Amino acid sequence: MAVWHPGIHPHEAEQYSDATEAEIRTHAGDSKIVAVGEIGLDYFYDNADRSVQRDVFRRQLQIACDTNRPVVIHSREADDDTIEILKEFEQSLTRRGVIHSFTSGPGLAQYALDQGWCLGFNGITTFNKAENVRDIVRMSPIEQILLETDAPFLTPVPYRGRENAPFYLPFVAEKIAEVKELPLDEVVATTYHNSLRTFFPEQ
Repeated sequence: MAVWHPGIHPHEAEQYSDATEAEIRTHAGDSKIVAVGEIGLDYFYDNADRSVQRDVFRRQLQIACDTNRPVVIHSREADDDTIEILKEFEQSLTRRGVIHSFTSGPGLAQYALDQGWCLGFNGITTFNKAENVRDIVRMSPIEQILLETDAPFLTPVPYRGRENAPFYLPFVAEKIAEVKELPLDEVVATTYHNSLRTFFPEQ
């Protein structure tokens, strides 16, 4: 079954409107919708005004609260503001979600983990110069780790440079197992369960 998660990425935050919000709200309760996202803040590219990004992030978090959906969060070089905004929703956002494609620092990681979020890791974990990401993997309980592709981007080693696809996900799992010093089958089983718990709690 195909599933979807509607949301306006921070790169397009300036395109957000009342009509956009109404459209997201209309479909957020659909059976094939599992989360609100990818939403958040991106201060690396700054494709949208930062104050607009923050406003749109808040508005979409409110949609998640109102529809009881988890969230897929994008945060790049915006750790402090991401934490500040998430703190505003600690009580009302009853279902958390995932900080997607995690490359942020330990401060955001620890806050998210303490608040019950999952952290999503993809092919970046296999990159030679990504020790900072592997450090976050080490500090994250396996019960709060999700495996991701971010396809068609971020293909893991040894196929970096090719178009990414789900069939490369085992390389991410292998790296997580290596970094966490856990059996591969345990990593695969636990992260799969984490995904179900996060997005399909009724199963």
